[in-house]
Amino acid sequence: MGSSINLEEIATKLGGEELRFEQENVADLLGRSNTNFPGAQPVSFARSHLDELQNVDYFLCEKTDGIRCLLFLSQFIAEGGIPQESHFLIDRRNDYYYISDDFLHIPKHKDGSGFHTGTLLDGELVLQRTKDGGQRLAYLIFDLLALDGENLTSRPFDKRYGRARELVISPFKQGAGQFAAQMVFDLQLKAMETPYAAEMMFREKIPQLPHGNDGLIFTCVTTPYVSGTDEHILKWKPPHENTIDFRLQIDSFPVLEDEEGSYEDWDAKPEISLLVNHGSDGGYKYFAMLTLTDDEWEAMKTLNEQFDGRIIECYRDAATGAWRPKIEDGQGVPHLVRHLFRETSSDKPEFLDSEVPEVYPS
Repeated sequence: MGSSINLEEIATKLGGEELRFEQENVADLLGRSNTNFPGAQPVSFARSHLDELQNVDYFLCEKTDGIRCLLFLSQFIAEGGIPQESHFLIDRRNDYYYISDDFLHIPKHKDGSGFHTGTLLDGELVLQRTKDGGQRLAYLIFDLLALDGENLTSRPFDKRYGRARELVISPFKQGAGQFAAQMVFDLQLKAMETPYAAEMMFREKIPQLPHGNDGLIFTCVTTPYVSGTDEHILKWKPPHENTIDFRLQIDSFPVLEDEEGSYEDWDAKPEISLLVNHGSDGGYKYFAMLTLTDDEWEAMKTLNEQFDGRIIECYRDAATGAWRPKIEDGQGVPHLVRHLFRETSSDKPEFLDSEVPEVYPS
């Protein structure tokens, strides 16, 4: 679902001086010396994390299949010197998208008055199914970096989350209800559970979600907010969701023989190698063979395209160990080899849905 959302359709992408100005505002708000994307990035769940989860307090939430964005709440001075609220979505590429003040109002007070400035939320923009069969954008908040000019990144996660609930979501729900239908998206708080609720998440909550889901997120209750890789935010995905980008290399086709000799059958399913990028100096090197069914090869042939050298997204089949295509057209370059090794480390568990509840029985 996340890939179906185009931020430029709901907001105006900034560039040049406007972009740099807002990036510097966010860096100043957080006391950072650089203007890079300030969001935290989780690490993949590994078996080495099991002891930590049993001895350290963590919150558990579903991993939404949406677009990860920060939401920056600020202001500008309109004609007549009147302050007006302004809102910016910030994606992981550190691009900023301005949302017109006509399409979003996040009140500071429960009567609908006032608005937040110097506030930075962390969350995901997702397309949700509505009860009438339609669709509606929603921004799901899961963290709060700054509130009304106060940098909260040094506070523990449960305190930041509590402030988002009481001082952002509660006034929004009570004070903006009359405007909600006209807004570009709804504002919601992502529900947090204890890890012991994993079984309930799989059996009850995830099947009832109005949006796509691709795993679980575990966040440490007591740690501060960390820009960049945060070893205390753990993402778990089902094996078929853990994908890697490879370059295809057609090796050889089956050989047929008749009275005139032997020749390659260019129509049959070939041997296909998966190559991984070792960086600018190492080039592409062999990693594994691609496993295709006959039907998948026949379907690929109908595209009438050259596959040698194409990028393909693959996942490792937990039952067989084979690398299988996700059947999507890959774009860009394959992940660097260091990312590949992290995703395929023997330390990384490939839990099935049924295994997670056993780790954390309810």
